[in-house]
Amino acid sequence: MNLKARYCRKHTPKSVRLRSIFNRIINALKDNGDELNHNWEVVVVDKPKVSNAFCLPGGKIVIFSGILKHLKSDAEIATVIGHEVGHSVARHSAEHITSYLWLDISKFILRRFVMRDIANRISKKLLELPLSRRMEKEADYIGMMLMASAGYDPRVAPKVFESDGGDEYSEYFSTHPCGKKRAQLLSQPKVMEEALRIYSTRMMGERSCDRVAGRRGRDY
Repeated sequence: MNLKARYCRKHTPKSVRLRSIFNRIINALKDNGDELNHNWEVVVVDKPKVSNAFCLPGGKIVIFSGILKHLKSDAEIATVIGHEVGHSVARHSAEHITSYLWLDISKFILRRFVMRDIANRISKKLLELPLSRRMEKEADYIGMMLMASAGYDPRVAPKVFESDGGDEYSEYFSTHPCGKKRAQLLSQPKVMEEALRIYSTRMMGERSCDRVAGRRGRDY
């Protein structure tokens, strides 16, 4: 796929909207102490039929414009962007490299006792897929906290992931947890209460700033 040829121009309405949400999340991350020193950048790819986003090493987030067809509100979009930023915050790219080195070693050992095909299946079902699902859960959690810090209602996040569908049986063969489980994990009282505290603090701060700005604008 030639992404460069399909980049959205920075000043198109959908590109401006996605970049604005991305920037709010990154600013919230920096306000809370961004220790990654990434050169954060969002690339919007003009592919209306593709509803997806992914994270690249070094703070690069790629978003396909088709995501706007399925995610209507800014908070819904922030859920997905926050999730991808969460992967970067958790350093999942580096973890992938380290983990897959050990996975290759485990496959090599397994192949001494069972056929290559069986060894690959065992490794994938018991090691690779569970690792991937754990990373997705971590990114869900970090992303929800980031969107709350940026002033987006975190109660939207579980609904977005639940709409992905799937069930626990199909999850066993997938790189991602099923939508229902992701929603349940984010909706846990302790998790959601934490996100709502962050969100409430952010909104109170914005209201205080608005009141100060209002007083400055008065003509005494």
